[in-house]
Amino acid sequence: MSREALVPAIDRAVLTGPVQGLLDSDTAEIETWDHALLYGGLGVAKGISAVYRVTGTACDRGATKPWSLVLKILRGPTHGSGPGEDPPTGWDREVR
Repeated sequence: MSREALVPAIDRAVLTGPVQGLLDSDTAEIETWDHALLYGGLGVAKGISAVYRVTGTACDRGATKPWSLVLKILRGPTHGSGPGEDPPTGWDREVR
């Protein structure tokens, strides 16, 4: 799946947990959401990374609350390490 296809593939089920955690509420229900590219730089040009802002509203106990999350799309290194060498480090520091 392409990098750009991953963002529209995000649905209510995927967003519910992070949004509820952000709002500190296990009853918040997502109403709307959208996304916009925040930063891509060379990573977007090469198709290896991008940073999106995902925003929306959620209904929690009768009140509509705005929310905003950052989505970072990363692709692991495509080059392998040589025999006896450690694999590349650092690319996944924010995934852990």
